[in-house]
Amino acid sequence: MEFIQCLTDSYAKILQQMEKNERLLEKIHSTLEEFNKKTQNKFHNSIGIEYENDINLFKSSCNQHKKSQKHTESALSQKKTKKRAEKNLKNSQNNKTEFTKSEMFKICEQETVFEN
Repeated sequence: MEFIQCLTDSYAKILQQMEKNERLLEKIHSTLEEFNKKTQNKFHNSIGIEYENDINLFKSSCNQHKKSQKHTESALSQKKTKKRAEKNLKNSQNNKTEFTKSEMFKICEQETVFEN
């Protein structure tokens, strides 16, 4: 009988120890879950911050590109306008004719005829 009692007591102690171990495992598991959540949040936040920084950097470079493109377009436009003006000036100087007084009177008379 003592042997059976000893076995029963040992079995009861083992069951108690298993229950304690199970509760301890549950605590460890919940602690690990909390740690994982915090770590994931920090990881996602850090990724979010890096992603946001990359987006801001990209936007900034796009804006810089747009500004430089506008400056380039403006400079090209000014250059074209300047070339056009120089060309017009050169053409007007090449086509410049001098009128004599009599020719000027004739032109004036013709203009007055058309006005009437």
